[in-house]
Amino acid sequence: TIEVVLAYVNSTNCLKSTVVFGKVNLQEYRGTGPLMGYIYFRKPVTGELALWRSLVPDSNGNYSLSVNLVCEYDVSMKFSTWLQQRRSGVLLAPPETRIDFSLLNGDANNDNVVNIEDVNAALTRFGTSGQGDVTHEGIVDILDVTIILLNFGLVGDP
Repeated sequence: TIEVVLAYVNSTNCLKSTVVFGKVNLQEYRGTGPLMGYIYFRKPVTGELALWRSLVPDSNGNYSLSVNLVCEYDVSMKFSTWLQQRRSGVLLAPPETRIDFSLLNGDANNDNVVNIEDVNAALTRFGTSGQGDVTHEGIVDILDVTIILLNFGLVGDP
């Protein structure tokens, strides 16, 4: 098994296909509809973006996509109002590779930082819909403000 893994990592032919699948936990999600997010594959040493895809997990958070990548990558996932999370040094190997994510909520303005701008967005829209509704329930309420304050100061992975 170790020899096979090393062959993939050291291979110059890193353009094969593998299925990437897993589960994403969107913490404090209270909405009912599907949400679209993004998954990014970057080369570990240079950080160069090799591939990105949009995805819509099912109601249980499960996702699956086929990618024409094999080798080692840093894999990140980002959804609107959640902080980006990165898994470093993931070996993508056929036929499939599982990658799970658990994303922290509170990034109301989607800049990958929970800060005063997110608090302002929620307070400005309090009692209405739109930016600041980090739970995706359709209205900005005390739960949204609480989530932002609990995660205040956190920064998502680059």
